[in-house]
Amino acid sequence: PELAEIRIMSEFINEHAGGKVFRNIRKSTVSKVKTPLKNPYNDNFRIEAKSRGKELKLDLISRSGEKTPLSCSMGMSGHWEIHPTSAEVKHAHLMFDSIDGTTLCLVDVRRFAKWKWSDWNMGRGPDPTNEYNQFANNIYSRIEHRSFNGNIGSVLMNQAWFNGIGNYLRSTILYK
Repeated sequence: PELAEIRIMSEFINEHAGGKVFRNIRKSTVSKVKTPLKNPYNDNFRIEAKSRGKELKLDLISRSGEKTPLSCSMGMSGHWEIHPTSAEVKHAHLMFDSIDGTTLCLVDVRRFAKWKWSDWNMGRGPDPTNEYNQFANNIYSRIEHRSFNGNIGSVLMNQAWFNGIGNYLRSTILYK
């Protein structure tokens, strides 16, 4: 998933899970992600999703408003679904159980999706759709950087400049 798909996932999570109260975080028994999952508040929490280029961040929000960020990488085919608790689909690897009996699931058949307790990746540039002025300034102010001397396809794939652009967007932009 690239920029547009990540944004759609963020909107899906906010629309379908934004008003829910969650009680538990867990991962599938086959997940190889090493990040320990534990409710950071030992109490119920809410979830708010944000997207930035190819990044998806979930803010877990305590009753007092404290936020703990969990960054999610979708791999090649990861996406989010909501299912009744204990009836999650086979490839649900990261799960948030709500108090209403539903579970928000990160589903990834290929198991490339990952997550970690962190905020935005500072090595990535601004989001070209949500942060256009910062995005344009990032390029204009550093246009003499040596990475702009390469071929245009490689430059477009550099997430420090074009956060959210991947192979299919690069190919579309270049008419290839």
